[in-house]
Amino acid sequence: MLVIAGVLCVALMAQPEPSAIEAARQFTEAYTGPPFAEIAHVTFSVSQAGSGDSAHTTEFDAIIRQGTFAGVAHSSLELPGLRLHFAEGELTAERTGEPNKAVVFRVDDAGDDFLSSIAPHVPAMPMPQLWNFDNQGKSNDPALGVIEVVSFDKDQSLLHARTQAGLLELRLNDDTFRAVSLDAPVGDGRFHASYETTDPGAVASWTIPTAGRWMVSRLAQLTPPREPIEPGIQLDDLNLISPTYQGWKLNEIQADERVRQSGPWVVLLMCRLDAEQAVFELAGKVASELWHAAAGEVSALDESDVGRYWFGHRSIVVAVSGELEVLPEQMQSLAKRSPMGVPVLVSTEPRKTIDRLTIPAQLTAVLIDPARTVGAVVPIENAETGVSAVMEAMRSFVRRPEPEPEPKPEGSDDDTGE
Repeated sequence: MLVIAGVLCVALMAQPEPSAIEAARQFTEAYTGPPFAEIAHVTFSVSQAGSGDSAHTTEFDAIIRQGTFAGVAHSSLELPGLRLHFAEGELTAERTGEPNKAVVFRVDDAGDDFLSSIAPHVPAMPMPQLWNFDNQGKSNDPALGVIEVVSFDKDQSLLHARTQAGLLELRLNDDTFRAVSLDAPVGDGRFHASYETTDPGAVASWTIPTAGRWMVSRLAQLTPPREPIEPGIQLDDLNLISPTYQGWKLNEIQADERVRQSGPWVVLLMCRLDAEQAVFELAGKVASELWHAAAGEVSALDESDVGRYWFGHRSIVVAVSGELEVLPEQMQSLAKRSPMGVPVLVSTEPRKTIDRLTIPAQLTAVLIDPARTVGAVVPIENAETGVSAVMEAMRSFVRRPEPEPEPKPEGSDDDTGE
């Protein structure tokens, strides 16, 4: 046993063979040049404590892409349900399996390379395609630490390297010198992957758009909400805060006598807390023009017309923050941007509000009735079309009594009596 341990120790401490350093150099060069994409078929096994030889095994596919476009290096990793992109120090990510189009993950100054930029955010996974061996046959991977080549078996195209956890085997393609498979110890388990080339597509298509989307700094925040906000669902009873830090529940606002007397609708004008001044000005304009449009509609109806009821409403701006705590300077800034005559409240629950909107917009009107049932969801780009869409939604709820049928005269054709 001691002899075997001694042989292994010598193998681990031996200087790398020249052929191994040369193979590592050729391997690195094989991924330098035109954009590439490879599918990794991954199996990761972890031994179960106290369960004999049984192990917990996870299998999944991942797509690794790397290339240059317009002089900028881009890297992309697609995992089950998640896609990441890195370029010029910026790391972005979005959901793929169940898209949440309103939300995107972004970290500025994420690092100098893709592997180190994603390490704090996703479980470590060896990606040999991104290894960059130096002239001593050394490279780094956050999942493995320092990697140093030891030997190269030319007959089997098998490159051996040592890591802190032990020896790994990287099998290379005879012709291209790219990775065919990798077997390596990772943490308390064993990582194995086989690789196949796929079409990388246009490098520009790897980027993840961020314009108009809610920015989050934790991948967990990308999790899709329960269901989208759409007509017919019951909206959650939101916790809201005034700029003076007075707390309100949405149902408390709806129960207020002045709100109840305004009519059946509370119109929530949702936007981001950090939205530009123009968005809050738009919210104020929508609230004002909506009130005038509804008043005009009501005045055109007879006083006994039940349709008048469905145009009554009260507008409230809901500014949504992604942080649990809203600082005083943020509240002061909000107070300065708030439109005149329209209540502005803050929500710190994006997963109950903006995250659930299927169409991202700078401002969205959500109509809710006294039971918090959503009557309409209207993305707003400008006041004219926004007010028109909200008014059309209100009109759709007008239900007038059906006229009673006139009595049929005796002896008519439809009279079936004898």
